[in-house]
Amino acid sequence: MQETLAKMERIKEKILMQSMQRKQQQEELRQCKDLEAQQLKEEKLLKEEEKQRKKEEGKARRAVIFEQYKLKKAKEEAENEVLY
Repeated sequence: MQETLAKMERIKEKILMQSMQRKQQQEELRQCKDLEAQQLKEEKLLKEEEKQRKKEEGKARRAVIFEQYKLKKAKEEAENEVLY
């Protein structure tokens, strides 16, 4: 009787230990997935910021080119007016 109770207690402890280990593994897996999701989110944000920066640079570059074009045209018109 005493042996049976001791054996049942050991089995119970083993089951509890396995349950705790499973919970710990699940928690570690969840934390790993959360970290991975956070890293992906940050990478996506950085890519979006880079895309926006390039867009702004392109817009500024086109504005400079357009201003240069307008100045060139104004200069050509001024030269044509002087000639005529």
